[in-house]
Amino acid sequence: ERQIRGRCSSTYACTAPSGFSCLDRDVKVASDVRHFGTKTIEIEDDFWYPEFLDMFTLPTVYRETIVQTSDWIDLQTDQVKVYNVFLSPKRKAGTVLTVSWAYTGPGRMRGKTDMKSFVQMTETDREFWSIVGTLVCAIAAFDLFLIAITACCRRRERRKLKSEFASSKAGLSEHHEDTVEDNTPVCMGVDMFDILLRLLNLGFSIWHFLMYPDPTYIDVDGVSMPLEYMEQPIKSILDLDWGDVNRTTESKVNDFMTLVISLDVELAWENQHRLFGKVLMLLFFCRVVIYMRVHPRIAVLYATILEMFMDFLHFTILFGTLFSVLAYLGTWSFGDKVADFGDFMTSFYTQFRMLVGEFNMPTDEDSGFTVTFGLYSLIYFLMVFSLLLNFFLAIVVDSYSNVKEAVGKCQIENSVLWDVVATFTYPPLAMMRGWPSRGVLLRKVMRADMDRDGKNDEEEDKVPFQAKDLKDFGIVKRERACDALMRYYYMVCPAVHLEFQEQKAKLEHTHMLDRLLAIDAMRSELFGEQVPIGQERAPEDLKLGDLHSSLQNLTQSMAQRIDQAEDKRNRDLNLLAAKIEDLKKTGPATGAPQATGTGEGLQEVATVRAELMSALSEVKGLREASRAEREETRRNLAAAAELLREAKEASGGRDGGRTASASGGGSGGGGGAQTMAGRSSEDTDRQHSSEVAEQLRLSQEQLEHSREQQNEIIALLRVVAENSRNSAAAAASGGGRGEQRP
Repeated sequence: ERQIRGRCSSTYACTAPSGFSCLDRDVKVASDVRHFGTKTIEIEDDFWYPEFLDMFTLPTVYRETIVQTSDWIDLQTDQVKVYNVFLSPKRKAGTVLTVSWAYTGPGRMRGKTDMKSFVQMTETDREFWSIVGTLVCAIAAFDLFLIAITACCRRRERRKLKSEFASSKAGLSEHHEDTVEDNTPVCMGVDMFDILLRLLNLGFSIWHFLMYPDPTYIDVDGVSMPLEYMEQPIKSILDLDWGDVNRTTESKVNDFMTLVISLDVELAWENQHRLFGKVLMLLFFCRVVIYMRVHPRIAVLYATILEMFMDFLHFTILFGTLFSVLAYLGTWSFGDKVADFGDFMTSFYTQFRMLVGEFNMPTDEDSGFTVTFGLYSLIYFLMVFSLLLNFFLAIVVDSYSNVKEAVGKCQIENSVLWDVVATFTYPPLAMMRGWPSRGVLLRKVMRADMDRDGKNDEEEDKVPFQAKDLKDFGIVKRERACDALMRYYYMVCPAVHLEFQEQKAKLEHTHMLDRLLAIDAMRSELFGEQVPIGQERAPEDLKLGDLHSSLQNLTQSMAQRIDQAEDKRNRDLNLLAAKIEDLKKTGPATGAPQATGTGEGLQEVATVRAELMSALSEVKGLREASRAEREETRRNLAAAAELLREAKEASGGRDGGRTASASGGGSGGGGGAQTMAGRSSEDTDRQHSSEVAEQLRLSQEQLEHSREQQNEIIALLRVVAENSRNSAAAAASGGGRGEQRP
């Protein structure tokens, strides 16, 4: 272009006879300038020269003068558009195919195609979609009304909370007011998105009504026929009178092209309407994803997007920068040789194809790398295809893992179908049984101090409460309704139970094995383990499992009996000691005058005192003996447990083989392998079992002996106390010489 401008100003003249001319393509020709004997028509705010393609089937045509058709496209031509119109009046359909070329620089033309089609709806279809559109408008308006009602309820709740907190002794501080406003939003971001979506939906429905109005009726051979909206331009094109001799061909061509352009414009508006619908459907798709957040099990996609948003934003900045630099590098390096890198946007598209795996490397004689293209391909493969793409996958997988872990910790949800059923069954049940609504129930339970410790229950880990607590705090009025509400939540949400434990994931064969093990454990508990056919179970042939269970039960029973006997003995000894002290207090005090009695009475008192001192010594000895026997009993129990442990270790190999065989059969669906234990191992188990049984028998005998000794001690103490009481009474009632005894 610089060379052409230089030549026009110096060497050549713009009106040279050779036909060479200089053009300023920023300046368009005037509308009254004729070309090939035709005037211009206005299309899309520009002036075009119309012609039929049939003109190019001839080498020359008559346009005021005889001219060559090849001269129709000259240096002043900026764009060329070819319209192909296909009409089907019977099907009420049409298609306009547009092929265009545009001048983009010296020696360069860019072409593109565009096809617009339509099918006119029938009257039945139009009525159906009119009803659908009306329903859509009504639903959208109703949704806007619900959003407004919800916002008003939220505002009222905020005012109610502020009034409640302001009535407290401390009053409502600025910090408390900010907390209330932050936690009771009137209109959230999702609500704004819903409002925008409903307004767009209303706009699309109104546009749809305007795009497809009611038909007009025309008279066809005396019959009134409907003429639909898109049929009108088709009828205008078909009604063009090409045989009118009173009109020039130029005017007919201009009218025809004007009608074609008007049809193309109508189809363009139709495409814009469809594009609006596509955008609206994408927004609805986003809203569906947001709706999925209502349940933890199906909120994985929405939660993962939120979790990865910031990381993805920073990744996008990094990826976009490097991708653009490499696209510019490809355009700069290979744009003059490779069409795929002809300009910046083409390089962008080429790199995107490479990103999804379509490298499109040459395989013919041009295959192979040059130094620059090989270096570019290596950098792109390592940085974009290998690193950045895997960075993106890592961000997604890491965010999904975090969300999955959070969902796993959430115990209050069931399957989404079960929770949906529970959601719709609660309101009728609440009406029949007098339960509060879910929102009221939640707020009242959070407000109540269930454990009555004066602290906020929600700040504690777990706070147990029962059905009667619901009635005590006025949450539910009737006791039967409280019980029914607790049973309902045990059913629909087992996690509210205090002893709830979530089941871990298991494979199918593990479930089958657990069922078999449960049945086997019950059979063993009721009937014992199976013995060889033809043999009877001997007492010494107890299995280690039964012996271990018996030992545990006996140990607990003996420990409880020892503790109970010890407590009873201590109570009896304390009672007898108190009685002895009472007897001592009823006797003469030190240094006080004592009643006199006969010499026999004094001798009997001395004898009783001696017996009392001897009984106390004997009680002390028996107490020590009883303590020693209890310790011996505990040692025997420990020895029995040690023998049991040794017996289980001795038979560990056999039991392990049997267990492994059973597990293998369970997981494999049945196996024929069995592990046979050696005879010497069975004899060892039998010997250990006999020793353990003997130790248990000795422990029981020692416990009974200890109990008998304790009974003897108590009986002796009772006799001594009774003798002491009788002696003291006799000494007090008899005469004496007035001796003073210490």
